[in-house]
Amino acid sequence: MTQYKLIQSKRKTLTIKILEDATLEVRAPFNFPPEEIDKIIDSNKEKINEKSKAILKKHKLKKSFKLDFKSQLLVRGKTNFIKAINDKKPYYNEDEKTFFIPKDFDSITIKKTLIELYKLIAKSYFIKRVNYFKEIMDLEPSNVKVNSAKKRWGSCGIDILSD
Repeated sequence: MTQYKLIQSKRKTLTIKILEDATLEVRAPFNFPPEEIDKIIDSNKEKINEKSKAILKKHKLKKSFKLDFKSQLLVRGKTNFIKAINDKKPYYNEDEKTFFIPKDFDSITIKKTLIELYKLIAKSYFIKRVNYFKEIMDLEPSNVKVNSAKKRWGSCGIDILSD
């Protein structure tokens, strides 16, 4: 029998999720029989094992990914460089295609800093595009946000005011 973490809640469906460390998480309704969960997992054992290996491999690659001052990165398809600076505040110069990062940052801090700079670059670009389309569509967007979405990518909504 395959081991899994069971989370029961007030829901109608059963969900099997493979976590980054390749462990299984099962979310089920309160009244769902545990024997049925075991049967479902056993009948999908091959597929679960295959997916678990792929997820674990991806997780290990992600964890081993390092950035340093010799690394090169792409920004909108163009090669960019990372340069060490004496300054304390990191920044990005689009004309020079260079990320300027404080020289005392370690690999983990460089990675986190670059993620934040990428978000700023993306937000700047998205705002330009939203402004372009707002004129064409005669709309007034209230906000543009960039975050580290894992599940919900790119969404928008509309508020309709009643007269």
